[in-house]
Amino acid sequence: VEDVAPEKSPCVVVIEGLPDFINGPADFALQEMAKAITAGGHLLVSDGEPNALSGSYPLLVAARSGRSGILLQPEQSDGFLLRSQFPRTRRADFPPGRGLYVPRGGQPMVVQVALPQTGGVLPIDGKDVDS
Repeated sequence: VEDVAPEKSPCVVVIEGLPDFINGPADFALQEMAKAITAGGHLLVSDGEPNALSGSYPLLVAARSGRSGILLQPEQSDGFLLRSQFPRTRRADFPPGRGLYVPRGGQPMVVQVALPQTGGVLPIDGKDVDS
């Protein structure tokens, strides 16, 4: 944790399924890391369903402290997670990979993130080749 000072190289920490760690053996260590990462100006990426991320557990509070993020296929009410007012929004209006990005203190904007290719076929030089 001490190696995440701002003068160090920027880093990104990704935690998949953040709510799954609440009250587990890694909970406190993840809280401390999340606080150090965000205080050091680095990027913490976590995922979970909005309802699961909205609790007041210290780990969730530490992870949300950056107050910026991308919510994929959001509902209008999901803006509270990032302390933002979302425009009138329905999840059905956002296809997979589309969401709202909220920069810290900024206005939400529509973004599209890359999705993995499905089907087991990768295009190479304009030709489909089985992978």
